[in-house]
Amino acid sequence: MGGERGLREMIIPKEYFVTGGKGVSRVSSLNALDLALWEARIGHLNLVPVTSIIPPNAVERSYVELPPGAVTFAVMAVEQGEGGEVISAGLVWAEGRPHGYVLEACGKVGREELEKRLWAMAAEVEKYSAVKFSGEWRVRVESIEVPADAYGAVVVALVLV
Repeated sequence: MGGERGLREMIIPKEYFVTGGKGVSRVSSLNALDLALWEARIGHLNLVPVTSIIPPNAVERSYVELPPGAVTFAVMAVEQGEGGEVISAGLVWAEGRPHGYVLEACGKVGREELEKRLWAMAAEVEKYSAVKFSGEWRVRVESIEVPADAYGAVVVALVLV
């Protein structure tokens, strides 16, 4: 019976979008993360983390409005910090055959350092992967210096729909 299900019952998203946000809270790091998710326009979703594959033929959109509470798969980079820290999170992604790739990185580093790390990760994937990339790698990074006496969070997500 298991073999009969095949591909027709698997979840293979047809579209995706990339988004990001920053949040600062004087209450808690969780509140800061919640604010970052809301700024990214995904705070109303039940996000399920997945790994780094963009499905074949998936189309990138600027944004897709989803209903509140929707269980939604996403590749996410998240960093949280406290007053005075610089925090960054980002993704680098490209479409290809037989599938595309997305890689995430985060840390208590500035935007430029994180971008360099992401580009190095993409270069390494091109060397060891059998994927034939059909387009340019794209990158998105969110970065902030967390204000004193506050908590901060940054998030970048590739949301599969």
